[in-house]
This record gives sequence, structure tokens and C-alpha cells, in this order.
Amino acid sequence: MSEFQFEYDDVEQFPWLRQAGAAFQCGMVGEYEEASRLLRAMQQEHGAETVAGAIIAWIDAALTFQGINDYGGTVALHFINMDGDGDGADNAPKEMVWAGRLFAARMADDREMFDAVINTIAGVDGKVVGDHVLAVLHTAVQLTLGNGRVKVGRRHHGTERNTGENPRRFGQPWNGLS
Repeated sequence: MSEFQFEYDDVEQFPWLRQAGAAFQCGMVGEYEEASRLLRAMQQEHGAETVAGAIIAWIDAALTFQGINDYGGTVALHFINMDGDGDGADNAPKEMVWAGRLFAARMADDREMFDAVINTIAGVDGKVVGDHVLAVLHTAVQLTLGNGRVKVGRRHHGTERNTGENPRRFGQPWNGLS
């Protein structure tokens, strides 16, 4: 068992999961203003660090839906515009780049990178933070709904493939979230 596991269904230990789940459900029906309200209430009631936990929960839900059930290995991040051209992160909205980097860090099981990406918006205006967090929610929702414009997957190259020698139950955030 990984040192980074806890049960997502343990809402007694992690009561903020109810609000994170409710925000995800709001996103599923396009009610992002209500999702934002729920997230602000979650943060005020349970602390700012719970936002990272919510982000992990949404990423895990979306990746699980996409059939990705393990972590680790090399992850490549590509941004493709509406025309299908791979024009890179320079032309993508900064919030979506941030969201993509969080997805990549989570898939790679790279806690250090995940925290570094989260910290890039620490101390900035609340609306900016909200826009970035909602970009993660939107991406997770689009993956869950099967929107063809948002894709995620693994590419395996020779011996770099994650063989599952260190399996973790998917959907388990790292320790330190409360």
C-alpha cells in the first residue's frame, strides 16, 4: 500500500469531500457559478488547503472515467487548439495550461511538481485563483462527459512503461490534506 493513500469515501475524516463532490456535480450540469460558491464555502469552512484536495478528487474521477487506473511514469502534456493543431501551451489560456500541468503531475504521481504548480498561484488575486481552479473542474468535467476536444491517455515507450510494480488504488490523494 502506498504511503499516499486515504479513502475518498471517508467523509467523516475529510468532510470537505461532500462540497467538492457537489461542486463537481454542478460542473456536470454547467452550473459553474454554483460550483464556485460551493468551493468558496468549502474553503471558508475547512481551510484553503482543501482546494488542492478537491482538485485531486476531480482529476482522479476524470482519469478513472477515462480508464487510467495507475500512476507513475513519464507523462507528456500537449495542447491542441480547436482546429486540431498542436500549437502548444503558448497559445492556450493560462488557466488551462495550469490545469493540464496538474493533470500531468497527478498522472506522473509527482507530488513535488503538483505542489509547485499549485504554488504558482499562491498569494494572487482570489478571482485569478478561482479561474484556475474552475479550469481544473471544467477539464475534469469535460473528460468525464467524454467531450472529444479534451483527451488524456498514456503513451508507453519501451522500458519506460509503468509496470504497476508499485500499484496504488486510484483516487487516493497524498498525505497532508485535511
